[in-house]
Amino acid sequence: MSINLATASKEALKKYAFEELGLNLPLTMGTPKMTDRILEACKKKGIDPPKNKIETNASKTTKQKYITVNIAKQPGDGGGEPAFIGVQGKGILIPRGRNIEIPYPYAVALENARQDIWTQDEDGVMHKEVVYQYPYQIAKGELLPEHRNHIEDEEEAA
Repeated sequence: MSINLATASKEALKKYAFEELGLNLPLTMGTPKMTDRILEACKKKGIDPPKNKIETNASKTTKQKYITVNIAKQPGDGGGEPAFIGVQGKGILIPRGRNIEIPYPYAVALENARQDIWTQDEDGVMHKEVVYQYPYQIAKGELLPEHRNHIEDEEEAA
């Protein structure tokens, strides 16, 4: 049975875990935890784990570089939902709270997804803070320096 951990439903993860690894995972378990258990079982058994990357049509036909990212879950409405990232009219949904391989251009778009937060101090002076729309970490790989935003540098220049 072939499965992609990055895009599989809970039902598909449960079925794969049971049929391929002999694990009985409850559907009440979260998707990230199910994925972790599957990866642990594969490692223990010494077998290659299933694919855990999001692919686009372009990345399937070219030798495209991938970056492994983990987008943090956030409090509030939609904070646990997948993050939508678009590049040149093509979008992908990136699950939050687990390591996922994504094509390099989407990692650059994720890095560039920022917003300005304005606050006013007691003297009435406005201050701008630049924050990431989707706080994330790079788990594997790296962005080229020219694709890396330096929020601290930008704030100091303002």
